[in-house]
Amino acid sequence: MVSALIQLFGSALNGFFHQFSALKMVTKTGEIFAQKSGDNVPKVFTFDSVYDWNSEQENIFGETAYPVCENVIQGYNGTIFAYGQTGTGKTFTISGVPKDPKLRGIMPRAFENIFE
Repeated sequence: MVSALIQLFGSALNGFFHQFSALKMVTKTGEIFAQKSGDNVPKVFTFDSVYDWNSEQENIFGETAYPVCENVIQGYNGTIFAYGQTGTGKTFTISGVPKDPKLRGIMPRAFENIFE
């Protein structure tokens, strides 16, 4: 499963994404449309799931990491990793705020799920 979480703020706005005149996400179909200035046709990227800046930690875990955790419990290997530009929310998505149930990230939720 490949998921994309797009959070554009801070250095990301001044970095890679500044070259695009349009960036559109369709979360229901898992598509991201990226169009550079001067290009007539956007590039389309399709993922198993796409999350925007309004996504909640619980939903991201439930839809992406929970199935991996369940497979690990059944004896399969599983990997969850965050990749992206500095300052775009990777640490928050993985760790979150461990003592806040609503803001806990993937890692504390996975540990709770596996060891409960």
